[in-house]
Amino acid sequence: MMAQTSEIMRAALAADQVAAKQAADRYIARQFPAVAALLDDTARQHPEHVAPLTAAETTLVPDDGLGAHRTTPIETAAREISDVTPSAEIPWLSAEIVVTDYRSQAYGRRTQLWLHNNRDVAELTVDQARAHLAAARAFLDRFEVLVDHAETIAAGDFTGDPEIAAADQAAEDRRIRAVTARLGEARA
Repeated sequence: MMAQTSEIMRAALAADQVAAKQAADRYIARQFPAVAALLDDTARQHPEHVAPLTAAETTLVPDDGLGAHRTTPIETAAREISDVTPSAEIPWLSAEIVVTDYRSQAYGRRTQLWLHNNRDVAELTVDQARAHLAAARAFLDRFEVLVDHAETIAAGDFTGDPEIAAADQAAEDRRIRAVTARLGEARA
């Protein structure tokens, strides 16, 4: 009985998917005839769509310690880039949705996007997040041009001579010792 029910459900789902594609085709043919002329069966053969976010990254779960609901953060593959205290465990950028609804009748309900940059966190409203997203897109376009330009400049880069570097460092150490000695004599 259970197997029959699940088989009926699978058949109904498949029929719904076919009906949805047919409805989309009719809509495209009516609204965009030039596009419809380009569509054929080969145009529909593409790899399965992969959602940009997982279920965990879109599902709010309670965080009792915070008194809110939150999603699993999305993260960059790049890890923290701080020169001071780099950590391979902390993502360079991550973001999550946090809905604060503790005693909402009294304090209301607030949806925010928490944008993590290394160890810093910005709590943004949806409008603020959209503004930052637009600014980030504009920055990334310019950053790409800057990287391309740096790449042409970097074509002239070379490594120095380790022997000359060691001699330079020894001379610098001698200079520092001489200055330190003179300061000690002046204080005495």
